[in-house]
Amino acid sequence: MVHNHRLHLLSIFFPIACIFLGLLEIRVSAERTTYIVHMNKSFKPDFHPTHSHWYSSIVDSLNTKNPSSFHAKRSSTPSLLLYTYDNAFHGFSASLSPQELENLKKSPGFVSAFNDKVVTIDTTHTTDFLSLNPSSGLWPASNYGEDVIIGVIDTGVWPESESFKDDGMTANIPAKWKGICEEGEQFNSSMCNFKLIGARYFNKGVIAANPNINITMNSPRDIEGHGTHTSSTAAGNYVEDASYFGYANGTARGVAPRSRLAIYKALWEEGSYASDVLAGIDQAIADGVDVISISMGFDNVQLYEDPIAIASFAAMEKGVVLSASAGNAGPQLGSLHNGVPWVLTVAAGTIDRSFGGTLTFGNGQTLVGWTLFPANAIVEDLPLIYNKNFSSCNSSKLLLDSSPIGVVVCDETWPLHDQIRQVTEAQLRGAIFISNFTAGRVTCPGIVISPEDANSLIKYAESNENPTVSIKFQKTFVGTKPAPTAAGYTSRGPSPSYPNILKPDIMAPGTRVLAAFVPTNAAGLIGSNVFLPSNYHLLSGTSMACPHASGVAALLKGAHPEWSPAAIRSAMMTTANPLDNTRNPIRENDNGLEFASPLAIGAGQVDPNTALDPGLIYDATPQDYVNLLVSLNYTKNQILAITRSEAYNLSNPSFDLNYPSFIALYDNDDKPIVAKSRTFERVVTNVGDGSAKYEASVKEPEGSVVTVSPKILVFGNKYEKQSYTLTIYYTNGRKGSVSFGEIVWVEENGNHIVRSPIVLNKTMEQLNHSLPLQYCIFILVVCLVSAERETYIVHMDKSFKPQSHPTHNHWYSSIVDSLNTNSRSFFHPKIPFTTPSILYTYDNAVHGFSASLSPEELENLKGFSGFVAAYRDRAVKVHTTRSTDFLFLNPSTGLWPASNYGEDIIIGVIDSGVWPESESFKDHGMTKKIPAKWKGICQEGQEFNSSMCNYKLIGARYFNNGVTAANPNITLSMNSARDTSGHGTHTSSTAAGNYVDDVSYFGYAKGTAKGVAPRSRVAIYKALWDEGGFVSDILAAIEQAIVDGVDIISLSLSSVDTVPPLYEDPIAIATFAAMEKGVVVSSSAGNEGPELGTVNNDIPWVLTVAAGTMDRSFGGTVTFGNGLTLVAVDPGLIYDATPQDYVNLLVSMNFTRNQILAITRSEAYDFSNPSSDLNYPSFIALYDNQTTSRLKKFERTVTNVGDDAAKFTASVTSPPRSQVSVSPETLVFKKKYEKQSYTLTIKYGRDERKEVSFGEIVWVDEKGKHTVRSPIVVSPVL
Repeated sequence: MVHNHRLHLLSIFFPIACIFLGLLEIRVSAERTTYIVHMNKSFKPDFHPTHSHWYSSIVDSLNTKNPSSFHAKRSSTPSLLLYTYDNAFHGFSASLSPQELENLKKSPGFVSAFNDKVVTIDTTHTTDFLSLNPSSGLWPASNYGEDVIIGVIDTGVWPESESFKDDGMTANIPAKWKGICEEGEQFNSSMCNFKLIGARYFNKGVIAANPNINITMNSPRDIEGHGTHTSSTAAGNYVEDASYFGYANGTARGVAPRSRLAIYKALWEEGSYASDVLAGIDQAIADGVDVISISMGFDNVQLYEDPIAIASFAAMEKGVVLSASAGNAGPQLGSLHNGVPWVLTVAAGTIDRSFGGTLTFGNGQTLVGWTLFPANAIVEDLPLIYNKNFSSCNSSKLLLDSSPIGVVVCDETWPLHDQIRQVTEAQLRGAIFISNFTAGRVTCPGIVISPEDANSLIKYAESNENPTVSIKFQKTFVGTKPAPTAAGYTSRGPSPSYPNILKPDIMAPGTRVLAAFVPTNAAGLIGSNVFLPSNYHLLSGTSMACPHASGVAALLKGAHPEWSPAAIRSAMMTTANPLDNTRNPIRENDNGLEFASPLAIGAGQVDPNTALDPGLIYDATPQDYVNLLVSLNYTKNQILAITRSEAYNLSNPSFDLNYPSFIALYDNDDKPIVAKSRTFERVVTNVGDGSAKYEASVKEPEGSVVTVSPKILVFGNKYEKQSYTLTIYYTNGRKGSVSFGEIVWVEENGNHIVRSPIVLNKTMEQLNHSLPLQYCIFILVVCLVSAERETYIVHMDKSFKPQSHPTHNHWYSSIVDSLNTNSRSFFHPKIPFTTPSILYTYDNAVHGFSASLSPEELENLKGFSGFVAAYRDRAVKVHTTRSTDFLFLNPSTGLWPASNYGEDIIIGVIDSGVWPESESFKDHGMTKKIPAKWKGICQEGQEFNSSMCNYKLIGARYFNNGVTAANPNITLSMNSARDTSGHGTHTSSTAAGNYVDDVSYFGYAKGTAKGVAPRSRVAIYKALWDEGGFVSDILAAIEQAIVDGVDIISLSLSSVDTVPPLYEDPIAIATFAAMEKGVVVSSSAGNEGPELGTVNNDIPWVLTVAAGTMDRSFGGTVTFGNGLTLVAVDPGLIYDATPQDYVNLLVSMNFTRNQILAITRSEAYDFSNPSSDLNYPSFIALYDNQTTSRLKKFERTVTNVGDDAAKFTASVTSPPRSQVSVSPETLVFKKKYEKQSYTLTIKYGRDERKEVSFGEIVWVDEKGKHTVRSPIVVSPVL
């Protein structure tokens, strides 16, 4: 039978296979991928003169092993060598097919290979000012960084910029310099000079990834501006009268203005790839640079696959300091990249400079506001207009039609950026925006003032008959307080690659930094079509902070050429300033100005002058870093990928690196609280001028005890070393935010203060360490399906799985295969008739499978051990009528800010698919760190490819085996996750669509569209088709959503026929599994109203949603897999329920054991306590015509989720013709999370009119802070 079955498959697939093989040779190049290949250089044969020659011969040999399948003399597209590397690491990059990669792995000396990766650039705004001066400190001590060479890996350089002139530079370029000025498009060697001493470009990686691409500027020339800005920040020359359209006017200069610059262009408009970045760093090391500045990073990679980690190890070995940006994914903890132990990781802070203009009113009053309008517009004595009919400034048409000529006041009722756009489109003479925020661009003559300042403005506008105002632009204000603050965008530690070292290291100016820019890219905009160039630009980001630190490192290298990279980093960290210009601890800029932790700012704001003479340093050798790598349980080859050498000792693992900071991590689970400790060993070197004595002063992180031994360190001479031990005592199971303190070694003469931060933080979830879980189920659906066959959903008891079957999939497949023996063809007994076919296997939402079965096969199936139940697949229907209205969500208070707009919550939508090109699914504003728990994919199909997913739409799948089995001859109109009906696109954008400006329905409802949770991620599961929707597909979709890691499932559908019992309702069954795993399921109630009893999805463990307004509110806490807890607008009390509570309810419904097992999928529950009284936040009593008088009693338990002790009193409104009593009437809670119980009794009788009556019970907090309401309903039995 099996043999014949295979012949049958071959007869089907052989013609297809021939066609496929015929096309394979043509398509072979599409299979090629660029790989970074690590080699052990010690295996190089002596007859190869260089490593490059050896690597080339290896790649050439791969081509000879790959002849055409059809012609031995005709080879396919050859493998392509892109770069060879010998400095940053040992190996090469090449474009290889899967077979060539397998052949390569057999080559002597092969260590490892990984795919080329896309680079993330770190840019947002500008930096400030570092108090360097010509009379004392680091500038004169280092001679302004003279002859130190800074290599910048970035987007290139605009060589004509005044910042790269060599005025004042010496003509003696250091003899160690081995670089060149590489010529290319619009770039020749004469463009280099004694300041810009070298320039190269690397693009083989981006070309290999995009074979038909045309590079826009194939040379070191920068056309984006990022590289020009960062390199001039690090080491730009003096340029007088530089400004951004009159703002920040003054003399521009880099941090190390006499250092040399070498530019390595590896980031392109067409893409940025690891192979090119590696080539740039490799060449920079070979050329002889002293410092490498790299404002980019790779997210979610292990150290042994991180190109920057690998290349920077080689740099560190050769004494080259590598400074890297922390990333712009803040303020989330654990969002940092470049958390490499041997790299200087730089966070971004704000500066004490702001930009704006002045308002002068007709009564002589003046106000100062913020603006960056790029022109000195004339706004003089114009009418001041404050009219609430259009003061929201959310409609350009309304402003244009209604507003008289003058300056309009826009109140704080609409997003600032949209108000600016609307005012710009209305072409008003001027505008005053009331907001606590600033905007990226101001495209109209407008100025932003605070709500506090707005009070006097509005008072003047309303109390004067003819109020007027004048606006002056291009103002710069210095001395803003507090400054610096931790920029909201700067990525936070702990480092995902190694969280046990505190990262970032330091903070440097990163917000609105003025530096050189390219004149071909717009720096300013007036209106919507006037683009303005500027030679200098204000930019922000850790990209801007990084070159500040690179410049300081260059200055220290000039002053202390003998210092190692670790010593330079130590000097910068232990002297960093943790205080702002108000002498208070540095604060968060975007989080209520609370104190910033070292996970945001590292040791503090870099202080260049103090770093010149740090007193003590924490040094580290390459072997110290290798000991750390060994402690991480990396394999020998993984370590070799980083170190490039077997000369290191791998026998001394130590995770305690001699680092100038301390971090202890605790888990936050439900285990019993256990006292813990962590001990750190440190060695400090005296770099002061002579003998010294230091004493330790410790500030302990809250909730811990810190001891130091010894507390006094005595040094007899310079460069002497002393050791000490620091121990942190703490507990697990802690609640709350990061706690931090410090250890400060104070010299007895007061000359030196050596400070290191101490952090206590919960363990961060490892990021992207596992591959997505994918079920590989190959399904053959034969067209000749018997008319008798139907699709069944089959529930199995998984505990019956024989041990001989490795997985449940294997077991279910064997069962269905065995059913085949009972179905022979009537015409020929040796030819199999249409066979039973398995559609899906389920292991999360349901235990079982769906299959196309004949009645006889179904009966045979029921005899198998482990069979629980089976029922026919059903069609489903969607619930659509019209949209919701307005939920009063706002950015200042309530659930939006409390949940950070639902950030990183994953909503899975089971529906008709998605139209991925919709603006609602763009990912602007979304963080680039998808939650690590996400295991989904972006499944390709008809008119849908994986590139259509992004950081908003993180996954898409489709399920159609059920609809295909029900309609064997069908051709699906769109066989992919793409939506052609619109229903799924509408529901998913309603739940979590991104912000889209200027949306309307033919001019109606015009404004900014956004989902209820605009920063949540969306995962689409298409299971509804134009050709029909079936339960088997819905079950498969819910099953996959649970596996993929969604937090919420949204279902706007139900069965088309009579509502089935819970044990045959696929949504009830699948959602029970979701509920067990903490996944919230929200489902529509149906559109069969207004008749009573027409509700669908009336499942106790599902949130069932009606359309329109309702007199019921829900409160509770929802804890998601990522640990985030959202409180539903601070409900005060919640009614909680466990899975066992729901099982008790099922038992009370007289379901059989197998029927309950079909829902619970497990016999682990207790079936001996039936209870129809679920702890639900609502009450219903039913009557019939025989009822004369009845009592129904409800027992309820509520949990106090308020912040402290509380007292609640019951207020009851009885339904008409009923009496409701409550006992007790007062509930007293002594603390948060305490539980109290009460009894509610309804006395009622029948109503000849058969009407529904309703009332409510309201628990009122005596403080008036919380009102907890539950509806009470008396209804006829239907």
